[in-house]
Amino acid sequence: MRNLLLSLIILFVAIYPGNRATAQESGSIVTIEVGDFEVSVLSEKLPDVTTDVLIGSKKDIVQKYYPEGAIPFVVNSFLVRTPDKIILIDTGAGQGLLSNLKKSDIEPEQIDIILLTHMHSDHIGGLLQDNETVFPNAALYIPQPEYDYWMNDEAMSLLPEDYQGNFIQAREIIKVYKNKLYLFTPDKLEGKASDLISGFKSYATCGHTHGHAAYLLESNQSSLLIWGDAIPAIDIQVPYPDVTLAFDSDPEQVIQTRTEIFEYVSKNNILIGGMHLGYPHMGKIEKNQNNYVFIPLNINISK
Repeated sequence: MRNLLLSLIILFVAIYPGNRATAQESGSIVTIEVGDFEVSVLSEKLPDVTTDVLIGSKKDIVQKYYPEGAIPFVVNSFLVRTPDKIILIDTGAGQGLLSNLKKSDIEPEQIDIILLTHMHSDHIGGLLQDNETVFPNAALYIPQPEYDYWMNDEAMSLLPEDYQGNFIQAREIIKVYKNKLYLFTPDKLEGKASDLISGFKSYATCGHTHGHAAYLLESNQSSLLIWGDAIPAIDIQVPYPDVTLAFDSDPEQVIQTRTEIFEYVSKNNILIGGMHLGYPHMGKIEKNQNNYVFIPLNINISK
């Protein structure tokens, strides 16, 4: 049953908490500076998803946050301009990425590096068009454990044929980008980490998928952790970190990962960004006695 639920990712069942969203989430691009880096959040609005994907949450809690029984759904990519590179972290569902890049005055050919947090459909959808690369000059970075899972024939065979679409999509991307593919092993959170590329560290944040990774951007004493889908339903999963999603590959691991991230970013005062976090898509996690709270970034910069 768990494998069957996991396969539903092809239907874009990753989520985000919508009660902080505003009209600015659609059509606007939030841009901030992280030291010498310029970071823009490219956001796509997709159809809502049912609250049935939440596992381990009491009905009254779900009703509190989502009284209509549906969760608004955005998917974000992060465009990072460094002094010498243009880097994209995830590519969303592919429905609005190119128009968002155009708004940012970026052509696909200008992207130097693409970093993937994981290979669910709503994070790799912008990589191909008509089975051809959208980013002909970009190196594609994939965590080795994530690559290994999607290339595992046994794992694919455990799913009914009708639910193998995400495997097929991931493998087609790997095939098209094979000459520009870079596989790496993320470091442990809180451990001594070296730069994956200049100013970027990668951390293993497994549980949502087998090889999920987060990226820490550091420049001139400023930092931003882009945590992908480690905490996708932030409104409910910050106060109730043991709430998981029907398609988390390892629920126990994702709960442990989430707790480690909360401790790490709150202790080190690190700004966070998430792939399913509503406007302004970034904020801080602060510790309040024995609990954590999410504080959205106070920002008026958008274009």
